[in-house]
Order: sequence, then C-alpha cells, then structure tokens
Amino acid sequence: MNKILIGTSILLFMFSFSLLAEPQPTERKDSLYTQKVGDGALTLFYIVDTHAKFCFVSPGGGAALTSVSCAQLKNREVWQKIITW
Repeated sequence: MNKILIGTSILLFMFSFSLLAEPQPTERKDSLYTQKVGDGALTLFYIVDTHAKFCFVSPGGGAALTSVSCAQLKNREVWQKIITW
C-alpha cells in the first residue's frame, strides 16, 4: 500500500511539473522569435530579433515594448539555442 501511494505521488508530481514547463519560442519570419508566457493579466510576450540582436518584452500583449538584456534572457534554458551572441 505504501509503495502505491509513493508511486502515485511521484507520478502526480511529474505530471504537475510538466504542466508548469515553459513554452518554447516560436520562430517567425525575418529572424524573429516570440514566446508567450503566462495567461490573462500576467501574460508576457518576449520578442527576440536574432539579426539585429535585440530582445524585448511586452506585458499583456499591448503595444508597449520594453528592451530587456539578451544576456539575461539567455539564462533561461529555452532561449539558449536562439540567443547565440
């Protein structure tokens, strides 16, 4: 009985962890990559231009863009293969 509870707990933990996994960036045309993180009012859109080597974030998908450090963004695992400079 104890082994079943432990096994079930491990499976539930792994399943919940996979739901929290960060979404992969989407490749757009003209050397642009985008990534949507979060939902609702907490949504952030990251935009990376690999040709011009600029990185931006837009809160809530609005028209406002804020420049962010590409070096800091590269610390996130999903961006390491894209931000190569």
